[in-house]
Amino acid sequence: MLVLKKDQKKSSTFLDTTNTKASNIKSLYREYLKSMNNNNRKSSVGMFSPSMLAYCPRQQALKFIGADTSPTKIPNKLRLILEEGTAIHDLIQGILKNIYGDLFIPEVTLISKQYKISGRCDGIFKFDSGAILEIKGIGKSGFKSLYKPKEDHVRQLNTYLKITGFDIGYLWYFCRDDLSDIMFTIGFSQELWEGDYKILQDIEKSIEENKWPVRDDGNCIMCRYSHVCKSDKLPRDYLSGTKN
Repeated sequence: MLVLKKDQKKSSTFLDTTNTKASNIKSLYREYLKSMNNNNRKSSVGMFSPSMLAYCPRQQALKFIGADTSPTKIPNKLRLILEEGTAIHDLIQGILKNIYGDLFIPEVTLISKQYKISGRCDGIFKFDSGAILEIKGIGKSGFKSLYKPKEDHVRQLNTYLKITGFDIGYLWYFCRDDLSDIMFTIGFSQELWEGDYKILQDIEKSIEENKWPVRDDGNCIMCRYSHVCKSDKLPRDYLSGTKN
């Protein structure tokens, strides 16, 4: 039963948690956020991800061959920021769906067996000759200094354009603090695509030769493959079904 008491000094009402489970709210809340690290999305084996083009080549290789991932180690504060970004995506996609109806399709999975690429864009506009939409949430300081789209986002969007054959896409940035926004129109670049595809081909060639591509040590602490990256196993060990 909830018991309300009167604080005589402050003349305010507060909740007496001695006879309730209210004292567990914050601890349960923190534990739930931590448990979300176990909810990793299954990735497609034998496919590269457009959102990982700027990632460590070895991380891309481990994802490609289907190496086991460890639970992510995202701190609670960062988890909330990520969830805030998801909420912004849902909000904008819902508004666009109300405006354009069937001419806007949110959350579209794009697959190219030819290039061995699989990803999911935030939306596709079906008017005119078609266009890709990517929504990005960004902090206030980053938003203030955003005078051009981020390179990794452009590479991701450009890959989606290659897969779909569309000529243009939109990178729509939203400030997580006040929902200020800025949109960039991106045209397809064959030169950028050829450079990125060469990187993916080199990674696949390394796997075929049973050796790892060079590791980029810049983001190991957040990498879901860090527990296997530095092991003695080689690509062939995973491909033969002996992965742990």
